[in-house]
Amino acid sequence: MEPRFPRLSPMRVLLPFLSLAICLLPSGCQKPQGDGVTRIVLVTMGGLAHSRHGGREVMESWGQKGLRFSQASAASNWVAPSVASLLTGRNPRAHGLVNLEGASCSSKCPTLPEVLAEAGWTCHAVLGDSFLMEPRGLDRGFETWEFLGAGSGPDSAVDQAVLDSGLDHLRATSGPCFLWLHLVGPRPPYSAPDGWSADRLMQPGQSLTHLLKLQSQADPAGREDLIALHLHDQNSLLESVDQWLGLLDKETLVAFVGSSGFELGEQGRLGSGTSMGEEALAVPFMLLGPGIPVGQVQRRVGHVDLMPTLLDLAGLPEPRDLAGVSILPGRSAAWRPLFSSTRRAHSRDVVYEEGLKLLRDGETGDCSLYDLDRDPDELMEHGTRLGSDRTRLRQVLLDHLERP
Repeated sequence: MEPRFPRLSPMRVLLPFLSLAICLLPSGCQKPQGDGVTRIVLVTMGGLAHSRHGGREVMESWGQKGLRFSQASAASNWVAPSVASLLTGRNPRAHGLVNLEGASCSSKCPTLPEVLAEAGWTCHAVLGDSFLMEPRGLDRGFETWEFLGAGSGPDSAVDQAVLDSGLDHLRATSGPCFLWLHLVGPRPPYSAPDGWSADRLMQPGQSLTHLLKLQSQADPAGREDLIALHLHDQNSLLESVDQWLGLLDKETLVAFVGSSGFELGEQGRLGSGTSMGEEALAVPFMLLGPGIPVGQVQRRVGHVDLMPTLLDLAGLPEPRDLAGVSILPGRSAAWRPLFSSTRRAHSRDVVYEEGLKLLRDGETGDCSLYDLDRDPDELMEHGTRLGSDRTRLRQVLLDHLERP
């Protein structure tokens, strides 16, 4: 692997001069603000298969040590808008990072690392996904922004390098620290499970394009092979993350969140960013560490809730007008809709009201309503049975889209 050189943000260049200026003040060096946790690690991961496929035993073991949110929805069906919502507490329409054609995160939306840095925290980012090669405004507040994805070998090696570098940052940083690690996650070409037969249709090493062609011709057994290959790599990565978590001290709080899902042949699709089904939007969301109760939360939460929740845990005030709320147990928050959007390839928007999900096609304006409590696989459109809900949620979504 070639040597890694972290890109220094403008804050890193100015930091020595700012620190000197602060220390020359009569009151001495700035003390960190807040009275909560002082070390936070955010681990985000793409490529996770829907829970209906299984393969989440490692995450289930984490759930026995912390707080698991069983109904969490991604802000988008691909990584860039989703992580922007995680770091700003805003919906994609507000933060503006909705595509790769010149879009960036709005400077009007304070980021989580900006708020933490102002309170005296040191913030680092180590990332492996090529969609995050260019920061697009997400690097604001980070002292270092380290991208390890280009030319670093297979995805598994990239993700391990991200974990290794992140641990180095944690060990080298004293005082309040926020570390964001983004892992590429499992995706083709897959590695070879032990004893995998060469007679099977789906084989390790095959490209996404080739697998997509094969799965369109595959029988159910062929699709099961595709799922098995994906879960093999997913389990290997989650075990690596589990070992990495065991190296952290007990004072470090960890948030583990999926950036988006991964479709494995559902309705002929393979990958991420292709649809707005639950295979793409349902993600894991967990909190582990000091002060976190053990249990499971059933209410629906979203990516926008991460920033206010972590600031709550750090004992710091949140910026005004966030779309999210603190989702810690015991915090009272009025019901609010949750939104997901994509402008990649095809414009589509979703609004959730707990178990109800309304999907709107941005090109035709057509809306489909799904009752996820009764029909979690979205096999039926329930607009006829739930006509009044369809009308109401359609207006909620239109109001959201028309808001400045």
